[in-house]
Amino acid sequence: MEVKERDEFGHRRQRLDILVCNGSSLPSYGFELVVAASEEIFDEHCARAEKYGKLHGCQMFMVNLCPKITLHGYFGKCSYALTPVNVVIDPNEKKGTVKYANNDEPVSIRGSDWDMLFTAKG
Repeated sequence: MEVKERDEFGHRRQRLDILVCNGSSLPSYGFELVVAASEEIFDEHCARAEKYGKLHGCQMFMVNLCPKITLHGYFGKCSYALTPVNVVIDPNEKKGTVKYANNDEPVSIRGSDWDMLFTAKG
């Protein structure tokens, strides 16, 4: 679900892209999503996501869908109270990598619903 907040002027401009929670007995998780962020935009989203984590009392992930090779290893200019993640897709190899600051996790897209994005003829 998307969670919307009002800014200091009462405008509904801020929003948390995904909030996963099930009452107060289980942990809550929030996801701030950005596509092809520059370093500056990546850091803006991290700062915003930190605020959402405090506001909603959840563990935050800032997910960058990252086609820019130069930013695959960028996780912010400072340490944030969240988990920054870069998701890198290689359509030629039909595989992806979920990159965390301390490790990488390979992800296969072959044979999945994602496969249609790379095999559909336009």
